[in-house]
Amino acid sequence: MELRNRRDARDVRLGLVGCGAIGAAYVKVSEQIPEAKITGVVDPDEARAQKFALRIGCDCFPDLASLLKKDDIDAVIVATPHYTHKQMSVAASDSGKHVLCEKPMALSLHDCDEMIHAAQKTHKKLMIGHCFRFRRSNSKIKAVIGQGQIGRILVVYASGFLGWQAPGTWHPPNWYRRRDYFGTFIAGGLIHQIDLIRWMVGEIKSIFARLDNFMHKEDYDYPDYYLISVRFSNGAIGTMESGMVVRKAENMIKIDGEKGTIISRQLDGAQTKVSVVLEGHEEQDLLFDREGAHGTDLESETMPAEALKFEMEHFIECIQTNKKPLVDGAQGRKAVEVVIAAEHSAEFNKAIELPLIP
Repeated sequence: MELRNRRDARDVRLGLVGCGAIGAAYVKVSEQIPEAKITGVVDPDEARAQKFALRIGCDCFPDLASLLKKDDIDAVIVATPHYTHKQMSVAASDSGKHVLCEKPMALSLHDCDEMIHAAQKTHKKLMIGHCFRFRRSNSKIKAVIGQGQIGRILVVYASGFLGWQAPGTWHPPNWYRRRDYFGTFIAGGLIHQIDLIRWMVGEIKSIFARLDNFMHKEDYDYPDYYLISVRFSNGAIGTMESGMVVRKAENMIKIDGEKGTIISRQLDGAQTKVSVVLEGHEEQDLLFDREGAHGTDLESETMPAEALKFEMEHFIECIQTNKKPLVDGAQGRKAVEVVIAAEHSAEFNKAIELPLIP
C-alpha cells in the first residue's frame, strides 16, 4: 500500500478543510508521506486553523472559496461535520480539485449523487475515507475469503460498539447531537462495518433493522442501539450491531463458511487479532495487527494511524497514476444506501429491498 519506486512521481499538494479530530489525524499521516504536501487549511474556528497552519508551515484561509482559488492545491481533504460533506466536496470538484471526503459520504443519496456528478464533470478523483479497508487485519480477511479457504460464505456477524457512556456525561461538539447534522451512529460509526462486509462478502439485497434510544434521550435525538439483519445477494445472512449501551467498546467481525470460520477481534484500543478455524483443525492465529495511533488533536495519540496512512498513500497514488480509488463515490454511496435502508426498515417495521428507488 505504500508508494514505492516512484522517484519521478511529483508531490500532491493538499488543502485541508476542517481542523478538528480527523483533520489532526490527516496532518500527522501526511507528515509521514513525502509526496503529500498540505499547503493550505481552513476551519470556521480561525484560531484552530492558525494552530494547524503554524504546525504544518502552510497558509491559513478565511473560507473555503479562498482556499479553492489557490493554483498550487491539487486536491482537497474534506474532514468537516457530516452534513457539510456534499457542499464542501462539490465546491472542491467544481474548482478542479481531487477530493478525499471523510465517511459518511453524505446523509442522503441525492447528496451522494451530486458529489459523484461534480467529480465526473471535471474528471477529478472522488475518494471516500473508509479507512478500515486499509487495515492489515481486514485485508487479511479479504484475502482468506478470496482464496476460498473458508468456502462459500453462510453467516456474517459484525459489531461496532463505541463503549459505555453514562447519560449526561457525553460532551461532543453540538452537531453530534442532532440527527439532521450527524446522521446516526449507523452513519457515524457502524458504516465502517457496513462498508467492510460489503467489500468482503458481497452486495446486500435486503435489510431489517431494530433501533432504540434506551439511555440517552437527553443527549441526542437518535438511537443509542442498532441491530441490523441483512441478506446478501449470494444468499449469506448477516447481523450487525452498534451503539453506546455496552460496557466495553467492541469491534468484531466473524464470517462462517462451509469449510471454516475467520474471526477478527479487537483486543484493546490498537491491537486486532485475526484467526481462522478450518474443518478438522484448531483455531489458528493469522495476524496480530497493532496499529500506531494519531490524536484527536495535534498533541494526543488516540486514533488508529496505519490504516489512515495507507488510505492517504492510495489517494496520492490514484492522483499520480490516474487510478480508480478503491473506495470511489459509487462505493461510498452504496454504504450510505445501506444506512438509509436500515433507518427506513426500523421506522416502518419491515424489510427493505436494495437498491432503493430514488
